[in-house]
Amino acid sequence: MFIGIDVHKDTHTAVGISPYGEKMFEITVGNYQEDFEKLNLKVKEHSGVLSPYIGLEDVRGYGERLAGYLYEKYPLYHVPSILVDRQRQNATHPEKSDSLDALGVAKVMIQSIDTLLPYTISEDGEKAKQLKETSIDREDLVLEQTRLKNQVHTLLYRIYNTAYADKFKDPFSLKALRYWRNAKLKCDPFLLKTMKRKVRRLLDIHTEVSESLRKTCRYFLMTITPSRLPAVAVWCLPQPSLEKLETSRDSLLRERWQSMQAVHRESGRVERKLVM
Repeated sequence: MFIGIDVHKDTHTAVGISPYGEKMFEITVGNYQEDFEKLNLKVKEHSGVLSPYIGLEDVRGYGERLAGYLYEKYPLYHVPSILVDRQRQNATHPEKSDSLDALGVAKVMIQSIDTLLPYTISEDGEKAKQLKETSIDREDLVLEQTRLKNQVHTLLYRIYNTAYADKFKDPFSLKALRYWRNAKLKCDPFLLKTMKRKVRRLLDIHTEVSESLRKTCRYFLMTITPSRLPAVAVWCLPQPSLEKLETSRDSLLRERWQSMQAVHRESGRVERKLVM
């Protein structure tokens, strides 16, 4: 028996079909443990002598909780949404609903189960996923940091004219940011208040990126099996830290760091990306 599940934020719709495509049951459940138990009972009720195979379009987002529950009970597969869309477009009436989407997932399993990826849970897999999410968080923070720097540049020019560039070699170093944050000037109060608010956010981002996220990345790089490191993962360090790492006595960390390709930026930072 093949069971396709269309997952959503609050509810999931499951449709079970026989190996011949005959619809056997349909059920909509919530996203809590007791709801998953109802689905489990429904599958057992209709499976009989058939072995249930379950497919989900989404096993990492809204379907992560359900996938974790079903993983220990049934063979579980990830069914790419593009295959479901292709199957629906080939139908006589290509309509879309939760029930039809779940039925489409089940039909794709009948046709292509030998090519679908089984869903698995491993410690390395979970850590690789967390490393990828950490890297994405860092990229978002860097984009916000760049936007704020451009805005603070404009505000400093409006407050100090060109003289602000003479106060510090790098107007966004920690020393400079603390100076701008504590500055007491006779100028437009609105400009001063706006500049200080953005500078405080820049200081917060610096703390998040340089301390919290970097320590998290270092932990993952040391503990994840190298082959499971996601290609999206990027760890950025200034050149002095890089040189210190390459001569580190920690052979495991040094080996993993050196296996990642160096990308030199104009800012002086070196990004390391995994070579796949």
